[in-house]
This record gives sequence, C-alpha cells and structure tokens, in this order.
Amino acid sequence: PDEQISRILTCLTSYLDSAKGSHISLVGMRGAGKTTVGNLVARSLRAPFYELDALIEKDTGLSLREIFELEGESYYRAVEERVLERVLKKTPGVVAAGGGLVMNPTSLHSFMVWLQASPETLIARVRSGKDERRLSAHPDVRKQLKAILDRRTPHYAQADLIVNTTDKSAEAISKTILDAFRNSANRKATRQTMAP
Repeated sequence: PDEQISRILTCLTSYLDSAKGSHISLVGMRGAGKTTVGNLVARSLRAPFYELDALIEKDTGLSLREIFELEGESYYRAVEERVLERVLKKTPGVVAAGGGLVMNPTSLHSFMVWLQASPETLIARVRSGKDERRLSAHPDVRKQLKAILDRRTPHYAQADLIVNTTDKSAEAISKTILDAFRNSANRKATRQTMAP
C-alpha cells in the first residue's frame, strides 16, 4: 500500500542521511592499529581516509619527530586541532586521530571507536614501526605507557565502540566497526522516524 511505501521511504531516507553525515573517528594509543584499520574501513565505505598525523606533517612541513623536538607537544596539539576542524568540514570519512586528541572533549564530533591493545602489543608495534618518537626512548617504557593510559582511559571509554585489537586481524576489526556504525545509523534513523 502507498502508506507503507511512504513510511519505508521516510525511514530509508533518514537512515541514509544519518549514515552519510557522520565521520568515524578511530582513537587509541600509537600502535593500536588506527591507520591499518582506518584504511580498510574507509575502503569498505568508499569514503575518504584522513590520517591526522600525515595531514599535520603536510600542514607544517615538518615530520612528527621534528615537531615534538623543535616545537613541543602543545604546538602539535594546536595544529592537530586546527587540522581536525578542517577535516570535519570535509566529506564524511574515517579519521585516524592522534592518541591524545580524545583529551579534548569538544574535538571529536563523530562515531568514535577506541582501538585498544595490550601494553606489550603497543610497545612491540611502535618499536617495529618507523615512528619511535617519545615512547620507546623512555627508560621505562611500560611505566610511561601505563601513566599515559591511566590519564586517557576515562576519555577513551566514552567511545561509541571499544575494540581490542591485540589478537584480531585488521579485517575482523574493520568488520566489527562497520557493523556497529551501520547499526548506530539505523538506530538514529528509527528514532527520527518515530519522533512525533
């Protein structure tokens, strides 16, 4: 019947509009898998992938190591926030955010996913990668990591989805995120449709 078709179309339109208008932000410590997973999620959604660290390097003309050594963390955070503001105005996509960005509660207006990993996994991943700025140079890496995690965990815990990446493939993590994101968009659409 026409009445049912009209209701279905309204529901589908709301669903597509809410899914279309939202970024997915991946947060977590360095080594949690934000870049690897973010690329997969973006490809599956046919959406842009925004890696904030790469955009910051492009914006400043400096490597992350140079930014931290020459200008310090507060400069990095200011540039990071400015770059994020620009990204959030662009076509909705997947954002790999810096580990500490979540400390600013107004910075991430999106479907937020906390990628967790065990401290041993984080340390191993950072050391095996090319970015060893700060964490692995510290004499007691594990103690430093725990202190950072203790500060950030209450903020990370406010994410819409929490995924432990320690023993999961990037593909499995990507599927978990996509399913949760689509379910979230569907719930929003249903609430909008049912609103008086």
